[in-house]
Amino acid sequence: MGNLTDFFTAASSSGVLEQISGICDGRTVTTSHGTYTLPNVSAQQTLSTSHTRVTGSNIDYTPPTGTTHVRYEFDYKRNYKDLYQLYHFGFHIDGTEATIFRHSTYDYADGNNRAIFTERYTAVINIEGSSDDIANGKLASWTSDKTLELKGRVYSTSYETYLHGLVYWDGNNASGVTLERPRLTITAIA
Repeated sequence: MGNLTDFFTAASSSGVLEQISGICDGRTVTTSHGTYTLPNVSAQQTLSTSHTRVTGSNIDYTPPTGTTHVRYEFDYKRNYKDLYQLYHFGFHIDGTEATIFRHSTYDYADGNNRAIFTERYTAVINIEGSSDDIANGKLASWTSDKTLELKGRVYSTSYETYLHGLVYWDGNNASGVTLERPRLTITAIA
């Protein structure tokens, strides 16, 4: 994929040092601080009862010098496989869960009225200069790539959830699923 400078926000008076944002289709984003490749999501994902990577949620990232906070945002589509929907997300920094950012969602589809939702997951990592406290989203320093990702699971097989699928598109029925890729945004703040 090509260089997408239109997805880069330069330093500004708002304190944003860098912003990487794009659709998770394998595109490359180049900023003055580095080149990043967003994941390529090519299919709907069904969450299972095991904690697995949420497709499209991972990036290897190093913030620019002077960063005090990194905001991670993941926009995704979810819809029902089962009538009840109960799933959990955990945010991981280099393989360790930042438990302060745990998230659960519960919904019930009323009969055949199965809704489709666009959701945003957000985590803010503090770079404080004291000591690492990953469970609480704090790092002493950040000078090399760290893998940021979501891991998700459903409560049980009776509460399964689809991610990244758009149904009922263009007058189609629920059996026709169109891929809607997630979007990932990383913002480094001074």
